[in-house]
Amino acid sequence: MRIAHVDYDFIFELNENDRGILVVENAKTFRTIVSQLIRSLIDKEEIFIFSENNKVIKAWEKIDLVINPMEIEINSKKLIGRLYDKMREEVNETDLLIDNNMLFQNIEGFFLHIADNFDFDLTYKEKIELTDILKMLDVKIVEEYNDQIEKIVEYMRAFSLLFGINYFIFINLNTFFDNYEIEKRVYLAEVNITKLEKYSRKNKKYVEVPKFPAIERDIAIIVDEKIEVGQIEKIITKKGKKLLEQVKLFDIYREEKIGKNKKSKNR
Repeated sequence: MRIAHVDYDFIFELNENDRGILVVENAKTFRTIVSQLIRSLIDKEEIFIFSENNKVIKAWEKIDLVINPMEIEINSKKLIGRLYDKMREEVNETDLLIDNNMLFQNIEGFFLHIADNFDFDLTYKEKIELTDILKMLDVKIVEEYNDQIEKIVEYMRAFSLLFGINYFIFINLNTFFDNYEIEKRVYLAEVNITKLEKYSRKNKKYVEVPKFPAIERDIAIIVDEKIEVGQIEKIITKKGKKLLEQVKLFDIYREEKIGKNKKSKNR
C-alpha cells in the first residue's frame, strides 16, 4: 500500500507484515497531519491518497486509525456491532436459520402465555432479531492478555477477522512502547577476552572440601572501652585458623549493667 498527500511531495509505502514509521519533528506539522489523517480515514476526505497496485482505494475500508493505543477497546461498539452482524449472517446462510426461527416462536409463545395471566392489554415487539438475543445475553469477546501489547495484538486480530482490515495507523506508538519490547529484561555486553586473560588465575589451588557443614555463631563479648574491634577480630581469626571463614562485627552495646567503661561487641 502506498500513501501520498495532496500537498506534500512524498510517498510512504507500507508492505505486508512490515512496520513503517513516519517521524514528524515539527509540532504544528504533526498536529496538521494527524488532523488530516482523521479527516481522510473517518470523514472520508481525499487529503491523504491511499493506493494498492496503482489503484486508489477507499482507505476507511482498509485501514484502522488508532489515536491513542492505550485507550483501545476490544469490545467497542463498532467491533461488537460487526460481530453481531457476522453472527446473523452465519445464521441466515446455514441450517441454523431453522433453529433461529423456532427460538423466536418459542420466545413469542412464552410471552403470550405470561400475558394471559394479566387483566389488561400488553404490547410487544413482534419481530425479534438475533441481535436482540445477543444483546440480552451480553455477548462479548473474551479479553485475556498480560499487557497492553497483547491487547493491541488482539485488537488488530479482531479488526482483521471481522472487518478484513490488515493495515493499522497508530499515533505516537513509540511514546508508549520500545521498538523491540520483550517479556524479560536483556543485558548486552562486549567482553574482551584478551584483556581479561591477564587477570585470570593461572596457578590453580586446590581447596579441600570441608568435612563439617558451615555454622554461624552470634557471640557477644564484653571488653574494655579502649579495646579496638581490629584487635578482637585478629585474635579470633588467629585461633579459628582454617575452620574460620569470616568474622564480622554487627553491633556494639553499652549499658551500665555490663560495667563502667565496658562495651559489648556482637559477632
